[in-house]
Parts: sequence; C-alpha cells; structure tokens
Amino acid sequence: MRTSQRTLLLAIAPAALAACGFEEGKGGAGIAGQTSFDLSAASVSMICDFTNGDDSINDPRVGYWYAVSDGTPGGTQQPPENGDFVPETSCGLSNADGNPVPGCAHTTGHGWADWGAGLAFDFNSPGDIALAYDASAYTGIVFAARGRPPFKLAVPTVATSAKESGGTCVPTAYAATSDCEDHFGVMINVQPQWLYFVVPFAALSQEGFGQRVSFDPKTSLGLQFTADPNLDFDFYITNVAFY
Repeated sequence: MRTSQRTLLLAIAPAALAACGFEEGKGGAGIAGQTSFDLSAASVSMICDFTNGDDSINDPRVGYWYAVSDGTPGGTQQPPENGDFVPETSCGLSNADGNPVPGCAHTTGHGWADWGAGLAFDFNSPGDIALAYDASAYTGIVFAARGRPPFKLAVPTVATSAKESGGTCVPTAYAATSDCEDHFGVMINVQPQWLYFVVPFAALSQEGFGQRVSFDPKTSLGLQFTADPNLDFDFYITNVAFY
C-alpha cells in the first residue's frame, strides 16, 4: 500500500453535450448512467476490478488507490487520507457471468469546505511521483458506481499538474491562488443503485480557474473521483476500464 500527498483541485462539469451522454440532473450537467456495459469487448482494457485483493490497480499499470481531501479542520472521511486503503468485498454487484465483483472502492465523509474529498489513483506510479501514461489508444473511461451525491471524475495530465504531482505546470506569479491542478473533468450523476458510466475523453473540460491547455491523453496521470465541498458523501466504485 502506498499513499499520495498531492494537492488536488478538480474540474467541474462542462456544458451539457447530448452526443457525449450528458443530461441535466442533480449537481448540474453530467454523465448519466446505464444498467450494463460489455466489459468483454475487445476494445476494453481493465484498469482496476480488484482481482488483486488490495489497493493496487491491475497489471501492467502501476498505481494504488488513496483518499484525498482538502484539509478542512474537522472534516471526516473513511478511509482517511494517508491511511490504509482496503477494498470492500461485499459490494452488491455481479459481473456478466453472474459472479460477484471481487471488490470495490468505498469512501464516505462530510465537513470538507474547500474543494471536497474523495478517492484517486495513478496509472503509472512506480515511485513517489506519477509518470505520464499514454491513453491515446482509447476513447475514454468506463466504470461502475453507486451512492450519493453526484461526484466529479477528473483526469490529471502532465500539463495541468504541478511538478510535485508529476506535471510541468508552474503557478503564475500574479495569480491570487495556484492556477495549476485545473484538470479535465465532468460530473457523474451517480444513483443509489449500481450503474455504469461511460465517459468519453471528449466530454472532459477544465473548470477555468487554471492555465488553459489542450487535453492530451498521451500525458494522462490517473483518475480522481471527488465530491463537492459542504456535502455528505457515500459512494462506491469498481470495474474501472479504458474503452
């Protein structure tokens, strides 16, 4: 198990784009879920289905799940940031073959007043700092999730991330706050029941507070799943894949 102390500022949802699967809902425009997805398709490459039984993502990629939060005094989260991440094994979801999924990520918390809290992992992190991963062979990300409330999915890239996070972004001297970490993301309209969320890279956008760059899947660093500030959250994630 390995934890990360990266400071995370996540992108919010872009404008609704029906062609990319957006719909208006709680939490603003975002990705709507569907009841199933063919994970056996040749175009699918599994990132993490918890068959390893621990906090690591699937080979050949090297990364580990960890909790992230904005550091608000009094905020609570399970698992805690910099604590051990242990996947749950009773998730209430079965794969297409009828067998239960091996595990799922689960986080719950409240009291985060800055940018929020959630979960994350890197695609290529053999050391202490994430390295670029080339995801250009794929169209986007798919995963199963359930819970509340809608949360954000973001893909950090080298250009949006600060040096200590594996990137090349240098904060602008005149900016009132850091203008790095404005990652490409979108809102996920999660529901109480398990659904699959299909997120094309074309659906991702920056929030706009940071340095404007183009999305380059060849320089992807990982995935982040975070709830907005001042919200109680409780959500589960599994079967994360490229498609």
